[in-house]
Amino acid sequence: MKYFLILVLCINSIAYSMELKLGVEPIINPSLMKKELVPLIAFANEHIPTRYVASYSFAEVVRQIQSGEINTIYASSSYFYLLKKLGFVPVLKSRQTLHQVMIHNPDESHQAFNRLYYVKNDLSSMFRMRGFDPLKIKPVPTMTSEVAIFAVLKDARTQALIMEDELGLLSDVMKNKIMVTDRRPIGVVYLMAHQSIAQSLVDWWIELERFHQTFKDPDGKYNYLNIYQFDRFNGEDAFWKGRLDEYNTFIQPLLEEVLTVTP
Repeated sequence: MKYFLILVLCINSIAYSMELKLGVEPIINPSLMKKELVPLIAFANEHIPTRYVASYSFAEVVRQIQSGEINTIYASSSYFYLLKKLGFVPVLKSRQTLHQVMIHNPDESHQAFNRLYYVKNDLSSMFRMRGFDPLKIKPVPTMTSEVAIFAVLKDARTQALIMEDELGLLSDVMKNKIMVTDRRPIGVVYLMAHQSIAQSLVDWWIELERFHQTFKDPDGKYNYLNIYQFDRFNGEDAFWKGRLDEYNTFIQPLLEEVLTVTP
């Protein structure tokens, strides 16, 4: 009994001596994401000091990871192997598949689409944009998906590439003004942690898994927490399996550009 109590005290000491600095792949406006994460952050702080760290760009999130400002992060399959290069390992994996969709406004007549909006911090959209001819349709990079969505609502000649789950943030009136086409699976969502803390917090990841699986929101206030449930995971990403050479060819120049530029 004595040694058991000592072990429990040691585990508690580890938890309270560190802080979870939680990031999110920079696609959604950070002020909106902060509101979305309120229940999760409140739950986490009952067990271990936790705070949300906002990121506004691909370059910023890489630098935050390098400096230790972020040590846990929710990210899609497109960030999976990038994060592994930076010392992160997966601890949770979503049961639900993430989908990318093309959207446009069908309300007005038009001859042809002339602009295609995409989120420039969304690696899956950046990867796909390589297949579009800029002479046929003008690519328009934006900082967040909200900008892309509102561009579509304003102009029927505009299309946008976004994550399907982001449509849950819209009112029914706005949803009725958007047509979804070309729906493609692009992997899953992960919670990844830096390898320096991943193993020491195994019991905590189990608690967080339980939070996601039992989360209740009768008023429907939290879009992402309502969509995704997670399970423990420590394997490889199935979406990019067999295509790592293609992925590395795409991601390496982006990573090198960030790492060689002084902030």
